[in-house]
Amino acid sequence: MTAQEALKVALRDVLGPCARSHGFKGTAPTWRKSTPAGDWAVVNVQSSSFSSAEHLKCVINLAIAPEPWLRWSRVKLGAAMPKSVTESLGLYRERLLKPENMLGQIRSGILGHWRQPSAGVLFARAEALLLMDGGPSPELHGRLHFGLENCIPQQRDNALQFDSWVREQANHAD
Repeated sequence: MTAQEALKVALRDVLGPCARSHGFKGTAPTWRKSTPAGDWAVVNVQSSSFSSAEHLKCVINLAIAPEPWLRWSRVKLGAAMPKSVTESLGLYRERLLKPENMLGQIRSGILGHWRQPSAGVLFARAEALLLMDGGPSPELHGRLHFGLENCIPQQRDNALQFDSWVREQANHAD
C-alpha cells in the first residue's frame, strides 16, 4: 500500500467517522460544522505534492469563519463566493501539524485545553519531541532535563523511558 493509499484509508475509516461523530459533515479531505448562528468550522487535510509512494507529508488546516466575516466575504467576493465554506474563507486559520507552528504554540504556553505552567512537564516533553529530529542540542537537553526533574514520582519510570527514547531519536536524526 502506498503512503497516499494509507492516508486515504485513514481519512475514510478513522478521521471521517470521528469528525461526523462530533457533528462535522463532509468527506475527505474536508469536513465542516456550522452553528445555528451561521458560524463555520472547517477541518481540511492537505498533502504535499512533494510526497512519494513511501513517504507522505500532510498538514491539517483548521479554519473558523464567523457569520459576520462570511457576510462580508459575500459582499467582497460576490459571484466568486464558493457555495461551500472552505478553509480559505476562515477568519482564523491555522496549520495544526506544521512543526514550526506547533513549536510556536507550545512555546506560547497553550496546547488546546492544556495551559502552562500547570502542565509544565507536558510542555517540556512536547517541545523535546519537536526538537529531537534536529539532533542533540542544549535546548533539547534542557527540555528533557526539566521533564525529568519536575515529573511526579509516579511518572518517573515513564519519564526516564521518554528521555532515553528522545535522546536515541535525536542521536539518529538526519
